[in-house]
Amino acid sequence: MNEDQHERLRGHRIRTTLKRVPGILADLEPTPKRGSGAGTSEPKLPISETVLEASQVLRNVLVSWARITMEERHVPPPTEDTVPALVAYLTYHSEWLGRHPVGEEAEDEIADAIANLERLTDQPSATVFAGKCPECGGAIYGKEGRDAATCTTRDEHDEVCGTIVNVDEGRAQLLAQAASMFASAADIAAILPVEAATVRKWGSRGHLGGYCDVVTREGRWLIESVMERIEDGDRMAA
Repeated sequence: MNEDQHERLRGHRIRTTLKRVPGILADLEPTPKRGSGAGTSEPKLPISETVLEASQVLRNVLVSWARITMEERHVPPPTEDTVPALVAYLTYHSEWLGRHPVGEEAEDEIADAIANLERLTDQPSATVFAGKCPECGGAIYGKEGRDAATCTTRDEHDEVCGTIVNVDEGRAQLLAQAASMFASAADIAAILPVEAATVRKWGSRGHLGGYCDVVTREGRWLIESVMERIEDGDRMAA
């Protein structure tokens, strides 16, 4: 994969990530009540201060990259100063943003802000990989924040496996197996409680074992060294 293909792929990832926002916002909109109160509405989810703060963080990130796009491309601003309008604006300019010298930073900031809000609003898609099923070997995904997960793999008779596993134990086994592997900052952020931008910062400062992929020119970091860095931070905070 050459540099041009890599930049196009980054733009595609930014566009795909932005497409998750409408679904998240839909869960925060009021829904009509039934019965005599049909003229009123109630929220689908209790909107906490934490969710509101995460929404504002997302908006600030989108405003920042929209402003950079507007100023450097010399194009008109978004039609409105709202999250949906900003998402539409950046989606339209996602290919250009992917080719920007700091496109990697844009991808990280947008992805982290959206993932944080998605997690807080408890979207059905907010799941974690709980490892392989000990019975059938299928992949098991559990809802984020839950202790147990059920294997939904179907056999040749279309019957569900149904094996229940402990999410923490499954992920612990997964991480133990993956500790000696190298992965991108984005992939590490998907399995460890750390943001991709933080992994890149640690790597650039020489705190992690790793190497630079000669094809994508992105860092590949030793998962074990990231885990140790997280543990060191936890001990210092305790």
